[in-house]
Amino acid sequence: MRKLKREEVRKKLLGMGLLIFTAHDLQQLFDTNKQNCQSFLSYNTQNNFLTRLRKGFYAFTENLPHDFAIANNIYTPSYVSLESALSFHHIIPETVYTITSVTTKKTQEFKIENKQFVYRSIKKTGFFGYRAYAVESGKVNIAVPEKALADYAYYQQINQREWNDRIDISKINKKQLNSFLKRLGGNKLLKFWKGHFKAKK
Repeated sequence: MRKLKREEVRKKLLGMGLLIFTAHDLQQLFDTNKQNCQSFLSYNTQNNFLTRLRKGFYAFTENLPHDFAIANNIYTPSYVSLESALSFHHIIPETVYTITSVTTKKTQEFKIENKQFVYRSIKKTGFFGYRAYAVESGKVNIAVPEKALADYAYYQQINQREWNDRIDISKINKKQLNSFLKRLGGNKLLKFWKGHFKAKK
């Protein structure tokens, strides 16, 4: 069984747009065995050719994908939401350095390249309201503006944290937002939103 070669692997994976990959991907694409793949990944991670994103997930150090692409791929199913999506949609003005996502799995956090990736658990019936948006690494799943706000209100209600007072909903579809709030948390969440946020005229 032939050994994997750095540039051959890089050229093929990047040509396929596969910026995040696993040992299984290498095994299937290069018709080699698991031991060869693990050796390749281990050696090239130690030599900084590859970056280990989390257990089992790798990327080329010189071709690291967008943070949102990493978030989508290392813990699935998930979509970018909450503060990260609010910033992406310019609903809040500040840059958010922690990448926040919603998942149907348990709440989880990972630290990758000195960045924090946070996943908040949500019920399966609440896993909706996202679509593919284009970023520099391709398309990633991000909550639509109204769902990012509904998710934000949902967790604010649970955790009773201080609200961001710079939320701008001037361009938000209010009817869609109210529908998402009610679908996610019923009349209780809708009432919570209206009681804690004064819409800007």
